[in-house]
Amino acid sequence: MAKKGDMLYAWTNDADIKKKAELGGAVTALWKYALESKAVDAVLVITKGTDLYDAQPVLIKDPKELAKTAGSLHCGTLLLPKLIHKYFDGAKDMKIGVTVKGCDAWPSTNWPSASRSTLTTSS
Repeated sequence: MAKKGDMLYAWTNDADIKKKAELGGAVTALWKYALESKAVDAVLVITKGTDLYDAQPVLIKDPKELAKTAGSLHCGTLLLPKLIHKYFDGAKDMKIGVTVKGCDAWPSTNWPSASRSTLTTSS
């Protein structure tokens, strides 16, 4: 059992995710599992647009499409909870998984129309 302060390493065993993953593909593999097991209805991910600075949000519902979004995109700054609130009606009717920084996770639980039970976050 891991305890506070322990460091754990994880990586994917999915060959398609491994090809594109930057640091092992663990987060992408976990989202793939979440979609396949119906723990979430969709995953809001970021993919590279025309260049490194062009971060584009993509809503993925098919687990097979996640591999193409693997890899970290550090230069694109988007407030994903705001996108969920504005374009997905606060995720009232669906469970959306999203990977965010800690400072971006707070707004996802504080939008008036969203509740903690509708947004799954991984930071």
